[in-house]
This record gives sequence, structure tokens and C-alpha cells, in this order.
Amino acid sequence: MVNYEKRNFKINGKEVLIIAGEIHYFRIEPLFLESRFDLLIEAGANTVSTYVPWVVHETSIHNYDFNGKSNKYFNLINFLEIAKKKNLFVFLRPGPFVMAELKNEGIPDYIYDIEDIIPLNFDLKTTPTRTIDYINPLFLNEVEIYFHNLYLNIKDYFYPNGPVIGIQLDNEVGMLSWVANSLDMSCSNWEKFKGIYKEYQGIKFDDLLVSCYDLSLESKLLDFKKNLYQEYINKLLDIWTRLGVKDILYFVNIHGTEQGYAFSFPIGINQLRRTYENNKIIPGNDLYLSDVTLDNFSHFYIVNKFLLATVPKDKPISTLEFNASNGDFGDSLSNRIDPSSLEFKIYLSFALGERMVNYYSFAGGYNYRLDKITNIGNDRISFTGERHGFSAPLTPEGLKNYHYSSLKKATHIINNLENKIISMYETKFDFTAAFIDEYFDTWNANNKISEVKNYIDDLKFGRNNLFWNALRHSLLLHYSFDSVFLSDDNDPITGKVLLVGLTKYLSRKVQEKLVSFLDKGGKLLVFNEFPVFDDLGNKCTILIDYLKINPSLSHFDYIDKDLSVYCSNKDLDIKEFRSYFANSINSNYEEIFKIYGSNECCSFIGDNIGFIGTNIIGDLRIMKFFLDKLNVSRSLKDFKDEGNLLTILNENEANEKLLYLFNLDYLDKTISYDGLEIKIKKHDSLILPFDIKEKNYTIFSATLTLSSFEEDAFLVEENSNIGYINLSLKDNSEIKYNKYIKIERYEDFNYTLKILPHDRAIKIQLKTLKS
Repeated sequence: MVNYEKRNFKINGKEVLIIAGEIHYFRIEPLFLESRFDLLIEAGANTVSTYVPWVVHETSIHNYDFNGKSNKYFNLINFLEIAKKKNLFVFLRPGPFVMAELKNEGIPDYIYDIEDIIPLNFDLKTTPTRTIDYINPLFLNEVEIYFHNLYLNIKDYFYPNGPVIGIQLDNEVGMLSWVANSLDMSCSNWEKFKGIYKEYQGIKFDDLLVSCYDLSLESKLLDFKKNLYQEYINKLLDIWTRLGVKDILYFVNIHGTEQGYAFSFPIGINQLRRTYENNKIIPGNDLYLSDVTLDNFSHFYIVNKFLLATVPKDKPISTLEFNASNGDFGDSLSNRIDPSSLEFKIYLSFALGERMVNYYSFAGGYNYRLDKITNIGNDRISFTGERHGFSAPLTPEGLKNYHYSSLKKATHIINNLENKIISMYETKFDFTAAFIDEYFDTWNANNKISEVKNYIDDLKFGRNNLFWNALRHSLLLHYSFDSVFLSDDNDPITGKVLLVGLTKYLSRKVQEKLVSFLDKGGKLLVFNEFPVFDDLGNKCTILIDYLKINPSLSHFDYIDKDLSVYCSNKDLDIKEFRSYFANSINSNYEEIFKIYGSNECCSFIGDNIGFIGTNIIGDLRIMKFFLDKLNVSRSLKDFKDEGNLLTILNENEANEKLLYLFNLDYLDKTISYDGLEIKIKKHDSLILPFDIKEKNYTIFSATLTLSSFEEDAFLVEENSNIGYINLSLKDNSEIKYNKYIKIERYEDFNYTLKILPHDRAIKIQLKTLKS
């Protein structure tokens, strides 16, 4: 049986990490497929993933080829047989949408001829993307026919009889609607909408979208579409379960990264939260963050925290499209990631609680030609030309790309630490960061309506600019944080201090929740500005009335030329700095920052409230000042470093710990922690053990990455620095001689080992002494 429990996946009762690699059988010569699987296994994966494209396998209407009779590239059965032979699990992504740079996003041509299948946009013209009405009954009937034929061909391959342990329900639902800002409402859905919201009955569509359009209608339309996505995913799940596929894992993937950042990622959570929050469906990220830099490292942390805040407490999270490329998506040498960034991303995923990653794509391939030209473009199955996935760890020709070895190294370390990782989570949170779902209701907007445009522009500017930067500074100061889904009535605010980024709009319900939190002794650190309207544009001053403050003016550098801010607090020696934004406010609290020239306050601090209404420079003393004033303490209190380091401390019930260190700088660094001096190379990472307890030894601490803790041995990973291990042995054991080891100190079975530089992992073996 395949299931999950306490945020971990379980296969036949054993907790496991699922590490998959995406290999598209329909793009690889069948004779070469087995060698791709061998390289996937060599890299450390236990699962192979693939799309199963409808447009590929339906050779003509209701005629299917899954075994390569009409075209060798259609042989899904061969793919499953090789996986079974190689003892790999299989993760299937059968759509119906698969995207994958395929024609029609993977949908057959004839589907677009179904009556009322093409949705309308705000101008009542058909939508510009290749999306369709997901819940059109005729479409769902065609999907069921496709799934039924697919099932008949692969039914013997589902676990436990075969390797298939999971299915992704569709792909990137709602993404096309968002990226095109398209209304995507069919005529039949318009009628459903008016049936729910009776006040719009009798109003013509064109009037509804012009003279009747306001924030209230905008909110109702978005709510309707979220329910539509939920209904669609439930219908797909129902088809599979009626076919008899029940005891496996079901997933939905969440899109949203843009241009190497995740500022927009919560839009995907906003669209799809209802599809996974009250059922067995598991959410997974699509994270396309290229190089891990000082600028974007915090995005991994933030989006995983936001996702966890919306997931039931026992459900795991995953990354279903883990960007494993070298960054050269255009095959133009325009980008080339540092391989260490790939290691960072792998370690970060598991350190932050993910229990499945799918390296996308693991292997490149070739796009075959269709028998006939479709109604879109040329006769290639894809629009990327002949070669596809050229930036993957395996090139289309099956050669190892330059970053394959880094992926392999990091994956094997995760495998070696599997038993520890699945038992550990980050538990010591110094404060909580608020995820405000309503601030990401921006993915469909009738921007011709000025009220709506102004509202959307304000949300986009205010929801993350100052807030995410403050969270980034907090992480660099080694303050870890949890997240709370502030829009959920049933999710209480945990912790004593809540950090929240606000705009001038905030629903009455959330404002009341913040006031209740303050009333019970909680503290707030607010960024950007305070709300004076609710989410429908009505005046709502619940929060500022409680705090007895009065927001004044918003200043922008493109209006207020040479806008700058100075510090008015004597304890914080910060020089005047340029600002692109400053929100002035009147209060009786202690003023910290003021606008130069006008002397208006744009930042203050009190016993239970702090406010930063301007962008802050890179001086970490600013965030530390505010957190200290609110009595926030660090979990790594005695940690001393040279800056630009991310730390994540995970712990289990036995008080065993793994400390993940990420040097985000391009300089070697020396760190002091827990009485240790730790050296870490530029843009490198370490996973350090503390208080690891095994049958014949206990490791108290180490200054280099250890893994594979067995009862009488452990593994020291590749290292070019001199490192130290402090451990204790049981009285009938001693350390076997190894040329890389020197016993620095020995005292009553307590050892300090000096580990000399080595260029590959070495095993330190214990031997049992005779009685």
C-alpha cells in the first residue's frame, strides 16, 4: 500500500523519500531508453516520472496506441516494463493537459471543436491561449474515454502489482488563465455563475463586464473559478477511482515562479488551494529558480512555508517540477548555473520538509514528426524544434551534462541521510510570517475598470516588496520562522510575534483576526502600509483604530524626486539612504525612520507593534533592531559568522539534529557555533550532525558533512578542508585505522577525530573488541 502519515510517504508501511527524474519515453529512441534509466539510478533516484500525452497516444478519434504499434515513440508499455525490471517506482502525469511544449498543451485537435469548449475573455472574444472549459461535460466525457483506454493498457502496472505509485491530476490548472489575464468563462459557466449569484440574473454579458463590473463582481468571479478548479480536479480523481485506481498517491501541481523568482508563486496556491486542502490529494511545487543567490535564496524558504500553512498537518509536500536544468533553456549559452546551486536546491527542498522531488527534466530527447500537419504550426509534436531538453542533466543524445555529477552527489547524500531526514523537521520558530491569500487574487482582472486596476496594482506592489525583503534579512540573521494562513478562520496565529506585509486593502475578517491577536498579548511587525479599506474597497479601519494610528501619504521616488529616509533613533546608527517608497504615518509610538525634508514618520516601534513603511537597505542591523525591540530571540543564539549564510536546524523527537549551512557568498568563510570552528567554502553547503545516536556510538558534533549512519559505521562526505568529529563509543568498540583519520583526543571513550582532506566519501568503521 502507498499512503502518507505525519507528513511522510509510506510504501508498504516504510517511510520513504521519493526522488524521481522526468524521462519522456515519447522523445527517446526505445533502444536507448534503458540506458537513460541506468543513469537515473546511478544518480540516486528511486522513481521515474513521465507525462502520458493524450495528443501522442490518440492516433485518431478514439483509437489509441500505447505499445508502439503505429509509432515506436508511443510505447508506454515498454517504459513501464523497463521501470519494473529496474525496480524503479513510476510517477505518471497523464493530463489531460500536460503542456511539456507539446501541440495544444497535449490536447487532441478535435477537442477544440466541442460546442462551448472555448472560453471567453473580458472582451467577450475567445481566450487567446489553448485552454478550454475544464468542466464542459462533453470534454470530461472524452477525458474519461481516454483515461479508460489508458487504464486498460496499464492496469497491471499499478502498485502493488506494478511500479506505478502516483498520478498527477492534470497539469498547471489555471496557469493559462493567469499568464494571459484571461477571464476563461464559457457561456454555460456564465449561466452557472448567475444561478449562484442571483443579483446578476437578467443582466447581459456585455453589461456585466462593463457597467456592472466592480470589486464585488471581481471577487465573486475569482471565487467561482477556484470552485471550478476544485470541481474539475475532483472529477478527474473520480474517474480514476471508478476505474479502480485507489491505493496510490494523487497529486496536484502548483505553478507560479517567474524569471528566477517566486514572488508570484502564491498565485498558484491561491488558485488551487481548494483542490488539496480537504482530501487526500498532495500539493507539489513547480519551482523554477535558477542559480541560488543572495537575492533569491529566501524564496525557497518562503514558498514552502506558505504552502505548508495551507496543508493539513499530516499531509506531505513535494516539488513535482524541480528545476534540474543548467539554465540554458534556449540552447543559446545565455545562462549557465553554478552546479553548487543545484546542490543547494536539493538540500533546501528536504530541509524545508518536502518528501518528494521530481527532477524536471532529467533527460532530454527528440520531438518526432506527426503524420499530418495540425492546425497549429508545423508537423513536429513540439514547438521547440527537433532537440528537446538540451539543458537537462542528460542531453538529448544521452550524454552527461556538466551538472549531472552535482545532482548525483547531492542525491546520494540525501539517500544516505534518509532515515534521519524523514524523522526531522524545523521546529524552533522565532516568529510567524503571515500568508494573506486574498492578496494574490490578482490572476484575472478586468483592468479596463479603474477601481479594479487600482486595487490590483496596490496588491501587487504591497504584498511582497518590503515584506519578502524583511524575511530575507531575518533568515540572514538566523531567525527561522513558521507561517500562518491568515485568511483561514480555523488556523490560529501561532507564536508571540507575527510579521505581516499589508496594503491599504484588507478584509474585515483578517483585520479582526489581527486585532484579536493583539488583544491576547500578541505582537505585530507590519511592513509597507496599514489598511484603510476592506477587500471590496469599502472603508474599513478596524486595525488602525485599535492601534490609534493615522496613515497619511504614500511617497514614491518617481514623484518625490530624490526621496530619502533618515534614522531618528540614537540607538540605531543608520545613515540617510535613498528610498523608492515611504508611507508616512501619524502615531504616538517611538519614531525610528523619517522622510528627509518633510520629517514625516515612516517607521515606528512600540511594546506590541512595529512598523516599517519604507524599503530598507542591506544593513542587517535594521531588522535586528526591530526584532530585538519585540523580544524575538534566535534559535541559534551562539551562532557567529561572517555574513551571507542561511542556516536551517532540523530536529527529531530523540533530540538528534541536522544543521544545514548554505554559504551564499563567493568567499570562503569561518563560522563559530557550539564551541566549533567550521570552515565552509564559497557558495558551498554543509549538513552537520549533532547528537546523532546509533547503537555503538554517539556523534556529538562535526564540522563537515556526515551521512549514512549505521550501527557500527558512518560516512564522511567529500571534503577539502580539515574537519573534526566529536563522538563517544560504547566500551566494546574502537575506531578502525584509516589514513584520513587522526585521533586528536581520547578520554573515557570520548574521541575528537581530526579528518584530513579527502576527495571522495570515506567510511569510518568501528570494530568490536573481544571481551
